[in-house]
Amino acid sequence: MELRNAPRASLFCLVCLVSALSLAKGAPTLEATPLEPLLAVAGDSVLIDCVVKNLQNYTIIWRRVVPGSNKTEILSAGEVRIIPDPRFSLLHQKDHETWVLQIQKAQVNDSGRYVCEVNTSPRMQIYRLLSVVERIPSNSKAFPVDHNYTGCCVNHGVPASCQEFCSLQSVIMGGHPNPWQCMDHLPKITKCLTDGRNHMPCCVKQNIPEVCRSVCTGDYGLTTVLQHYSCMDHTLPTLTCIAEGIELLPGPPQEVSVEVLSDTELKVKWVPPRQEVPVERYHINVTLVKELSDLQKLEAGMNDQKKMTKVDPKKPGSTGSVKSFMMVMVDGNKTSYVVSGLQPVTMYEVQITSENAHGSSLPTSAVRVLTLSAPRENAPSNSSEAFFAHLPNITKCCEEKGVPEGKCLRSLCDPSDDEDTKLSDVLMCAPFVNITFECMAGGADHSQCCQQRGLPDICLDFCRGNVTQLDYRHFICLDHIDIYGNCLLEYYKVLPGAPEQFLVSMVHSRWAVLKWSPPSILPESVLSYVLYWKEVATNEIIEYNIINEVKSPHLLDNLQPQTRYEVYVAARNAFGLSRGSVRAVFTTTPEANHTERAEKKYAAYNETACCVAAGLKTSCLDLCTYDMKMSDLQLLATPCADQLEILVRCGAGGRDHSPCCQRRGIRWECLPICSAVLDMSPLAVVSTCIGDAGKIIQCMAEGIGQLPEAPEDLHTISVLPTRIHVKWNYRNTSEEPVWFEVRYTETQEKIPPHPLDYGYVENTTENNFALKELKSDSFYSIYVVTVNEFGFSLPSLVLLVHTPERDEIYNETIEASLGPPHSLEVTHQTMDSVSVSWRSPFHVPANSSLAYLVFYKPVNNSGDIVGDSSLKVATVLNHLTLTNLTVNTQYAIAVQARTGRQESPLSETVLAWTDPAIPAFVNPPVVVPPETIVEGANVTLLCVATGMPVPVVSLFLNGQLMVQQQQSHVALVVPNIQHNVTKVDCFADNGLGQGAQSSTSLEVSFMPHVEMMDKRIPAEEGSLTTIRCLVTGHPEPRVLWYRDRKLREPLKKGQDYDLSMKPYGEKLYSYMASLTILHVSTSHEGQYFCYAENQLGKDTVFVNLDVLPKLYSNASACCVEKKVSEECREACSVDIDIQAALDNPKCFKELDKLMYCAADGSDHRKCCRDNGIQRSCLRWCQGRPIINTQLCILHASKIVSCFEEGKAVLPGPPANIQYRRVGSNDLQISWDTPQKNPKVVQWYKIFWRPVGSRVMFRNHTKQRSISLHDLEPGTTYEVVIKAGNHYGISLHSEPLLFTVTVSDSPNPVAKTTAAVIGTVVFLVLIGGLGIFFYQRSRLMKPPPGISPGVSFENPTYMKDNLPHPQNSSSGAIGEHQNGETKRENSTKADSSTS
Repeated sequence: MELRNAPRASLFCLVCLVSALSLAKGAPTLEATPLEPLLAVAGDSVLIDCVVKNLQNYTIIWRRVVPGSNKTEILSAGEVRIIPDPRFSLLHQKDHETWVLQIQKAQVNDSGRYVCEVNTSPRMQIYRLLSVVERIPSNSKAFPVDHNYTGCCVNHGVPASCQEFCSLQSVIMGGHPNPWQCMDHLPKITKCLTDGRNHMPCCVKQNIPEVCRSVCTGDYGLTTVLQHYSCMDHTLPTLTCIAEGIELLPGPPQEVSVEVLSDTELKVKWVPPRQEVPVERYHINVTLVKELSDLQKLEAGMNDQKKMTKVDPKKPGSTGSVKSFMMVMVDGNKTSYVVSGLQPVTMYEVQITSENAHGSSLPTSAVRVLTLSAPRENAPSNSSEAFFAHLPNITKCCEEKGVPEGKCLRSLCDPSDDEDTKLSDVLMCAPFVNITFECMAGGADHSQCCQQRGLPDICLDFCRGNVTQLDYRHFICLDHIDIYGNCLLEYYKVLPGAPEQFLVSMVHSRWAVLKWSPPSILPESVLSYVLYWKEVATNEIIEYNIINEVKSPHLLDNLQPQTRYEVYVAARNAFGLSRGSVRAVFTTTPEANHTERAEKKYAAYNETACCVAAGLKTSCLDLCTYDMKMSDLQLLATPCADQLEILVRCGAGGRDHSPCCQRRGIRWECLPICSAVLDMSPLAVVSTCIGDAGKIIQCMAEGIGQLPEAPEDLHTISVLPTRIHVKWNYRNTSEEPVWFEVRYTETQEKIPPHPLDYGYVENTTENNFALKELKSDSFYSIYVVTVNEFGFSLPSLVLLVHTPERDEIYNETIEASLGPPHSLEVTHQTMDSVSVSWRSPFHVPANSSLAYLVFYKPVNNSGDIVGDSSLKVATVLNHLTLTNLTVNTQYAIAVQARTGRQESPLSETVLAWTDPAIPAFVNPPVVVPPETIVEGANVTLLCVATGMPVPVVSLFLNGQLMVQQQQSHVALVVPNIQHNVTKVDCFADNGLGQGAQSSTSLEVSFMPHVEMMDKRIPAEEGSLTTIRCLVTGHPEPRVLWYRDRKLREPLKKGQDYDLSMKPYGEKLYSYMASLTILHVSTSHEGQYFCYAENQLGKDTVFVNLDVLPKLYSNASACCVEKKVSEECREACSVDIDIQAALDNPKCFKELDKLMYCAADGSDHRKCCRDNGIQRSCLRWCQGRPIINTQLCILHASKIVSCFEEGKAVLPGPPANIQYRRVGSNDLQISWDTPQKNPKVVQWYKIFWRPVGSRVMFRNHTKQRSISLHDLEPGTTYEVVIKAGNHYGISLHSEPLLFTVTVSDSPNPVAKTTAAVIGTVVFLVLIGGLGIFFYQRSRLMKPPPGISPGVSFENPTYMKDNLPHPQNSSSGAIGEHQNGETKRENSTKADSSTS
């Protein structure tokens, strides 16, 4: 059982191991791919690189985004080209991370976005942007011209933010971004700007310093701040040389290749420079690199050693150093030259420069090549160009001469299989070695080929075919047996020739692209190519790295930046390997952010050691050198600002560099830095003096070797009442003579004054001095400075000495101490804290590690500040915040400086109060601008508060919190303010009391806006109608009505028209403007324009009035139906004449009936509300009775006006309501259009409920039918319907009653029982309702005929008069396209509002 499961367990472990390794390796990532856009010139080759890490088993896909769309087309998948266009190809080396898409002979339409994609899930993509521009011939122009080399910069990986530097005119005119961010890319930019021309002669002629001349040849070597600022003054002449040279000097030749013709001849070929500057001649420099004999000696015995072996340059015969061999001048019209007179079997390096009358180009990249060996006198001629179709039968030769069949015959008699020959084979077959090599040599001497291919001399006998004996010395030959075999195959002319036109087409910091052409000999037989590459070392032999199965062009990656490499390629066919091509030598470009430190130049003083001793943070040590790099200064200036004091102190090195700084024009506020004094905060120094940093460093670096150091170990020898004798030590590091100044002054306090405030100076050349004629019982401050012819040192430590009274003598030695901290000040205080800051002592050694002790105590406490009652806090910073203090208390504060073994006197004492506790108070909001605010303007709102502690201040806009901060004031800028912003509130709270609040109103002025409820209004001829428009604006607009489109003559109030405007609802700045036509006639038909204007603008809308023939309602029939008394019937002649009824007091009790008839089945409450009718009288607007008739009589005429206005625009109630059963519990309700104004109906509202229930359902539809679902079986329902539009709504229709019967009952008894119970329940409900309404009718008796059979006295639908929204709100019954509805959650009938 266990053995049976073992394979499964092993397989499981293997799967887990593979999974674990996969997880450990991580998912693919494209993060290392550069994102810079690529720029190319039409006709050039373009290389788009993509770096993929951890690709695993996924596939790389290159895509191109189709211009004008988001679609992509696939260019390649893996290493297979998909697109038919042969210009596209992929460069990639197996197991490497760089994938390069190559586009040969780029065209302008190749511009666009290219996608490097990994087919993970989801897909990983990164976009590269390519721009191809037309090649524009350069025209000769006078300087300055715009030499733009942006394309070169893009190819070398310069980011877009730095490409402004790639235009010479942009650099000269200053049109470029912050140079700090481009420091790492300046070498590449400089190389592009010089454009391969040699500007060095011009730079020498312009007296540009040697340290700055590297720029003139495109080799940017300025890395330190000193170098940058030293060369800053020479920038313009350097750029002038470059600009002039670009116009006059030729560019370097291109595509240099070398072909070996013989043992003494090389053919050098090239392509003319791309720059259109005439070339008069080419300068070919042929340099001897190594003789093959030297290489053979170096390689001998390397089999058991490391790959890299040191060459002894002192050894006789060693050519460790390169020596010049030959220089040739060639006419500028030629593109090739045959170099002769060379040594056989020797490696040469070839470089070419272009020249004309103005100067030369820079040399091309070096190409290395090996000459052939000299022919032997008795060597057989190999001049025949015939090629063998197959190898001779060497095996037969071996058999005939006695080699037995088996291992020896197979391994030693087949030159095409010699790579598999092992040492054991040779030892076993040693007796037959002379036969096998004689047969393979074929009677020819192959030593020349073997020598050229690097075979050691000891092995040349194998190549001659005359091996007589075999010993241990020949073991090394096994390492070269493949060379021997290839020489034999070459002799038999079955090997291809060497690849031709081998060159390096593009070089980056970590990769290069190699190109070559097939050999001219047997090119069709080539199966693959083998690449050999290695680093080039002057005094070292390094073996070649070999890459098999390569093809042109080839991407050679994983290289090191700024490293010289040698490469060549050989062709392989079925028989073996050809000779190598010419050697190409190239140097990779430098990579950004390399951090090699410059060599120390100032050995006399070690500023870095000073910083270490002073306690500088390790991360800031790169700034503590006179050779600091610009990139370090940029990167570390802000993070190391708090360490600036140490940097300045150690940079000054105890010397006063201020005279040099004054000469160099450093701004006055930065001059104290040159004396190691900081009068500003570190951040202020960085922001103010960063521009002078280079000059200050120059002065300090120069002064270190010239200025004297400060004296040390200052102390007293003796102290008398009128005499003080002092002594000090001095270490003179220069040969310059020095003397000393002893400065002293009397002081009233135990605090030394400022070094410049001393009253007496004594000079001496000795290291001691006696101060005489002093006052007894007095305090004196003393220090010493060193002087030489170049300047002064900084002050020594300071002595504070008290002279004794009368004849007393102090024999005790008093040591000098640190100076006290100075400029102590209070920077901030709160209720329980005080923040203080101070400056470092004037008297302090450069390498001192300073710390401070801050003493403080309440002033009302007795005793000294350093006594037992005082408090103290230690710090290494120049600032401190004292916390946990008492509210509203005065404190005394002083600071003392300390090093490891010294203490300074106390600084001056400052007094500081902690703040009292004050509740928050906030001022009214401040509005800026304070004058009129116009809509769209930017407005600033400010809340200012006071209180201790500082309160949290909040600013609200229209009740919404906008800003909240703990500070005395907060501000809010409201851009593009709108007129709906009306109120600003400020609130402040600091935890004391209830907080404070203040508010102000905002009035935002804006131009009028006019809206019409409808574009067409119908009106009955002879009636009164009102046209309304809603106007918004501030200040209040003036509204005019016009009938002509050109707005020439406004309508005026008179017999025909009545004009009015009043505020509309609760909406601010909204007004309802009304035009009432008192007696509508056909002449009033047409367009009406509502025009509104104020100081800020105007607006106009129009409406069409349609005059309809007079509609006569059967008022008399209605009055008869309602049983209006005879004496009031004259008000019912045609239309209801309410005025006639109002003139007759006896008709007041009939007004409910008259209003019912006048309403004509419509609900006019909307119009009544707009006309200000009281809420208690709105029932008349529906034709319903009211309780207080006397109160509403005053509104009767306005109500009737609404009746007249709505006669033509409001629909009547739907008619002929029916129902049809469509399911067991479903009914379909249908109806006819209203008899009154059926064409104005826009929608219908349906209300239904069980009879007697206060829970009602509702829905709306545009159709004339609706389905009611899920009705309760055995329940009686009542349904009413209203018709409506955006002007208003009708009264409800006559109620429809129906009972949902029980279908599919299990037996007749149950059905009968249910019917009986339902009938009983219905009768009980009817009885209850009858009693209820009888009691109510005693208070208010409704007119007969309103609701036959069922009461709808106060349901929701009686209040509903507003248009229903187009879509049902959340929770409502959804409306379907066929008008069907579903049952909604029950809501109380009286829950709606009118």
